[in-house]
Amino acid sequence: MTSNTFSLDELAKKSNLTDLEIRIMQSYMNLDNDIHKKLMAELEAIFKPNHDETVASIEDNIEPEIETEVAAFRQELEAEKKGETLLASQKPERRESS
Repeated sequence: MTSNTFSLDELAKKSNLTDLEIRIMQSYMNLDNDIHKKLMAELEAIFKPNHDETVASIEDNIEPEIETEVAAFRQELEAEKKGETLLASQKPERRESS
């Protein structure tokens, strides 16, 4: 009898994933649903057969909101590496000059 359960740990070992790849997967699973949809749309566009044209198109049309989410995701990854916890949905704070 085979099990239908998914184990990230087992897959990571079987696929010889790096720590960074595992952190990316774990962080992805903790993202807000809206961010999942946006990210998956971007990845789907990148991996289509006419991917060279799509990549150029995506790079030309990146929305500021996506840039903000990427910055938040980077902060979360960096915080996890330091043993801290941040929510991926938090937007990076802007520092105002005095």
